[in-house]
Amino acid sequence: MNFLSLALVLALGADPRLDYVPKLGEFPPAGVGMYHAGELVEIDAINRRGALRIVGNLDLEKYHSSESQPFVLLPYAMVRYRGAPAELRDIPIGTVLHAYCVYPVGYSKTQKQPRLGLYVEPQDHAITLEDSFSFYERRGQAWKIESIEPGKLNVISTGPAEGDGPLGKQMFNFDVSTRVWKGKQIGTAADLAPGQIVKFNFTWAADWGLGRMHATDVWVDEESRSTAAELQRQVHIRYLRYHWLPGWIDQVEDQGGGKGIVTVTLFDNGDASLYEQVKSSSKITIAASDPTLRTWLHAYDSKSGPLLEVKTIPQPPFGHSGLTIRVPITELLEGFRPGRIVRIRPDGFPAVKLPPEERIRS
Repeated sequence: MNFLSLALVLALGADPRLDYVPKLGEFPPAGVGMYHAGELVEIDAINRRGALRIVGNLDLEKYHSSESQPFVLLPYAMVRYRGAPAELRDIPIGTVLHAYCVYPVGYSKTQKQPRLGLYVEPQDHAITLEDSFSFYERRGQAWKIESIEPGKLNVISTGPAEGDGPLGKQMFNFDVSTRVWKGKQIGTAADLAPGQIVKFNFTWAADWGLGRMHATDVWVDEESRSTAAELQRQVHIRYLRYHWLPGWIDQVEDQGGGKGIVTVTLFDNGDASLYEQVKSSSKITIAASDPTLRTWLHAYDSKSGPLLEVKTIPQPPFGHSGLTIRVPITELLEGFRPGRIVRIRPDGFPAVKLPPEERIRS
């Protein structure tokens, strides 16, 4: 939703896309959430939360006086960095991010969500969080360099002409700190030229309150972009192999004596190769988690069983990997209840005890 259409919606009445409240055990419909864009100024990677300094919109009072916009990642939130799935810990402080956020679970209009400041929105639970590289790529948009001036890149967006975030003719700042990526190497400003189709990442600029941004990175060709995406993809694969794949429990079939068959739907924030490992696995280990995706003792506080059934959904809803599994467990844990968050380990994933900062203390 662009700024003009949002203003019309607010003038005419409430928008269900902005008023959406997530429900336990249900994935959100497409197109919901309030759009936030800003510089990442605070991060708590363990608890998957942080804050954004919202991009300026010519309201200098907002720039000088506003609190930063907090956000909390929902368990199934899609985080992307450099065109690939990511964890919050992968994204450097200072990166401009784009988020769609909804009200917290259990929000009630009769109990207003506390506001930290005049410009802070109550929709602070993120369902997507992306750097500019990923945000524009997902929408089929990029930037064409029209001209280059000292310290300034004059560009115009390519692809769809509508959507959130800066579009059309823009001017972005750059200097010798800007990393220019060409092929598999770091180039120089001399590698920038009018006519190039490029992608950017951004950070704060001195005229931020006027909506300006500084380019931290420019990818000038397809090889540089695919190289960046593949490196981030491998970083995330390694992370998930040690931390396991997150999902939630859809159903528990009680078989008496503490036994049961657990049905788990996996979230869509992993790599296709990891889901293929799940399908071919003979045994699945399940660890109870919480909404931050932390487990207790991980490999030492989990239960295993044979993979009984795999169901695939051709066109899953947002946040759903398309993969649901059924696993018989001989000793059900307290955390194995419908709607609860878990992490699962197929054959071949390491079974290790995570560092204490990444665990929930009993």
